[in-house]
Parts: sequence; C-alpha cells; structure tokens
Amino acid sequence: GAVAFSDDKHPVSNSGLLLRALLYVKSFNGLVISHSEDTNISFNGKMNEGKTSTKLGLKAMPSLAEELMISRDIYLSEYTDSRIHFSSISSAGSVDIIRKAKARGLKITAEVAAHQLMLDDSVLSGFDSNYKVNPPLREKKDIAALKKGLSDGTIDVICSDHSPEDEEMKKREFDNAAFGIIGLETAYTVANTSINGKLRTTQLIDKFAVQPRKILNLPVPHIKVGEKANLTLFDPKLEWTFTKEDIRSKSMNTPFIGSTFKGKALGIYNNRKFVQV
Repeated sequence: GAVAFSDDKHPVSNSGLLLRALLYVKSFNGLVISHSEDTNISFNGKMNEGKTSTKLGLKAMPSLAEELMISRDIYLSEYTDSRIHFSSISSAGSVDIIRKAKARGLKITAEVAAHQLMLDDSVLSGFDSNYKVNPPLREKKDIAALKKGLSDGTIDVICSDHSPEDEEMKKREFDNAAFGIIGLETAYTVANTSINGKLRTTQLIDKFAVQPRKILNLPVPHIKVGEKANLTLFDPKLEWTFTKEDIRSKSMNTPFIGSTFKGKALGIYNNRKFVQV
C-alpha cells in the first residue's frame, strides 16, 4: 500500500541503488522522494557556502552538492522513465535544472520548505543554531529564484520540513548542534508573508494542500454535500505575532518566536470536531 519511498535526509549516494528503486516503483506508479545532497562535497558542512560562511569561519555546504545530485537523479529518472520527487530544494541552480527537465516532459516534481522562502544565510551571523537547517539557508538570489519557481510551476509544493529536535541537541556549539526547524505551526504564515501577494491565495492552497495529494496519488477532498468535512479555517490578511504559546509541538526549535506574520490558521474541523488554533 505504500505510495512513496524515501530515506528522509539521507541521500542515496549509490547510483545503482537509486536506478533499481526507480525501476521497481515504475511497475505500480510509485514515487521515489530524493534528498539531493552529494555528501562528498557537503561533508561535515554547517551552512551555505558564501560570504557569510567565510566571515564566520564555518565549513560550508555549497549549492553544487545539491545541484549535482539533482542532475544525476534527473538522468536516472529519464533513463528509467520513472517518477522522482525532489524534497526541499534550496538553490537557484536547482530551480533552473528542474525547470529545464520539466520542459522536456520528464516525470519530475519538487518542493521547497517555507522557511527557505523567508530566511537567507545572513541570519546565521549570530550563531543561532535555530537557523541551522539542511539544506542550508542560501542567499537572497536563491530566495528570488525559489519564488519564481513557485509562480511558474517549476516547484510544485511548499512543505513545512518539520524537523523537531530536543533542547539539548540545539543549545550547544553551532558546529555540534542538530539541523532542523519545526514548521507545522508556521509553514503557512511564513510562506504567505514571504510570497507577499506574488501567488494568489488559491495558488498557495494548491501548493500546500492539492499538489502533494496529486503527487502521492491520493484523493483530493472537495467541499460539497456528501463529502467528509476536513477543513482549515484561515485569514490570509490577519497580522499576528508568533509566541511560544502558539507551539503545539513538543519541540521548540524555531527561530520565529516573536516574529510578526501576515495570515493565520484559525481553526480545524475534522472528525466531526472543531478545534480552535
């Protein structure tokens, strides 16, 4: 019954293994989800390669590590005529590579994490480990390319990339701190604030709620008589400040506490119950 296969943040470095996986899933129209990172290049890196990493003296994770793996995976997808989905892409180069592959009609889809649309690597100047993520925060030019990729359909999905970590794994030296930001409570509002009108509300809903289901071959629910009510109520124009009290996760590894956003989920109706957020 599985519809997709992934090793989360562990890239498939063995090309033969990925080739066989793509051949196997093709028989039932399954999906391989790829974390694209050549760890021989990004090995032990802590942040994006650029001016900020040089200034801070931190070992870098160049965008080349992501783009090389995406290029390899695209070739394998084309060779096998099978579906592959790229999780949490982060660089302008990745967007360009995927755009060109899609123009050739290949079976490729991609997503971006909401925080990648708002934060660039300059926020790491204070060595706050809550900004330490994988893939790493890139530069402003990459953010612009990601937003363009969303608007022209190159990027299909906006995800939360929800990565909870306990306090002990985050409150330590930056080099030794774990990667990850929790994103369930903030994904919509961060994306809505970052996009700032460049996508219509209906397009934003499509990236969050519709395209993921289509990619995974899951039924898309509709609001109509006879359907189960599974609804999120939200105000796309409401301005509010995110606080610790808004966090429902057990983990609190987020840099957004105290940030003011535009757009908020107000409540959820599911299983015949309404829960106010």
